[in-house]
Amino acid sequence: MKARIVFFLLNALLWSAIMITYGCVGVSSSKDALGYSDLKSLKAYKSTIINGWNDTKIHVDKGDVVVLTPLYPKGFPYSVKGKISSSSTIFDAVDIDIFSIHKVSEKGSLYCGIKKESEKIVTGVFIFNKDKIDDMIKDLDRIRLDSDLKGDDSKIFNLTLGILFKQKSDDLVQSNRESDALKHISQSIERFEEVDAKLYSATIYRLYNTAAGIYKDQNDYANFDRCFNMALDSLMRASAYYGKITSTGYEFLKDLTKNELFILLVKTKFFQKTGGYGYFGHGFANIANAYVFLSMYYSNMGNLCEGLRYCKKAIYEAEKSGDRYLIGWTYFNLGLRHRQFGFFKLSEAELTKAHQYYGKFLGYSRTSPTGRWSKVTLKIHLAFARYLTTKEEMYIQELRSFLQYMNTLPPPVYLPVCP
Repeated sequence: MKARIVFFLLNALLWSAIMITYGCVGVSSSKDALGYSDLKSLKAYKSTIINGWNDTKIHVDKGDVVVLTPLYPKGFPYSVKGKISSSSTIFDAVDIDIFSIHKVSEKGSLYCGIKKESEKIVTGVFIFNKDKIDDMIKDLDRIRLDSDLKGDDSKIFNLTLGILFKQKSDDLVQSNRESDALKHISQSIERFEEVDAKLYSATIYRLYNTAAGIYKDQNDYANFDRCFNMALDSLMRASAYYGKITSTGYEFLKDLTKNELFILLVKTKFFQKTGGYGYFGHGFANIANAYVFLSMYYSNMGNLCEGLRYCKKAIYEAEKSGDRYLIGWTYFNLGLRHRQFGFFKLSEAELTKAHQYYGKFLGYSRTSPTGRWSKVTLKIHLAFARYLTTKEEMYIQELRSFLQYMNTLPPPVYLPVCP
């Protein structure tokens, strides 16, 4: 009997040593997950350091749900993946923009890692017995509040909760339950700020942006103003932190009215990252393009007068800047606005003028795939405008030839948002 007890104690000590070595804070049993016996969903949690592929030493059963939460450094180029030993399927870790969880189809051992050699990444491994977000949130939030989590474990729990709260709010907005989403948006922001308010400033901006839109629709102008101002502050912080443009790049925003700022922030794609670039505004970060996007918004709402007024303001600011490409872009948009409302001759004249500026833009269109796409796109619109004006078949043939040529071009690095 004594031998059995000694053997049991030695095994326990050895298992504890393994847990400490691998950074494990929970094992594959509900009653052992951080000492809680009444958790609704969480079976196991472990923090591990990944470099290449690692065996997490966690066994998973069919039906379990795996959530991997990496603490990526700023600008990290690769994504953490997971794999179950019994399956060839490789799945993604969760991301602040793409909610990715994996439901296990066959029992086995969990591996996670990075396909390429890279710097080490601390990653949280969560095993749940079901994929119900509400239960996941309750378990993790309870542990966060009751346990003395420190260092990377604290960051992992806060980041995972931030992502879960964000996903829950997205689901509620999609279900037209915006009022219910507000609480989860607020909780998501709190968790992201707890981890790193600068690193996650872009996500915090988008959350405040969503909340501002909901409060605006509810005519709650006090909370709208609060969230709207916080969204702008987060956007400025994000643009400065990611280093592509400085906060001074948005100084022109102070010259816009509150309603203009709201439209740009909530109703258009002016501030959204586009074309795979991780920074905000791209070449749009100037007053002329702000007016272009306002023109697009009002025109799409059927307000021709306001659409044209903002187009003319955009042209004025572009010409004042002396940027020939920007001038061409503003005339291009004016041409599209006139065509949108049936003024075909005016549209043709403005698109012709835009073509003159594009063609003289320092040979840009001859050396850059993006430039060639931009120039061909303009030629397509111009040929269409000439056909609408003259009804001559030759312009239809011209249009077809440009479309065929476009199909031979390599993909552009970046395309402006099409009005």
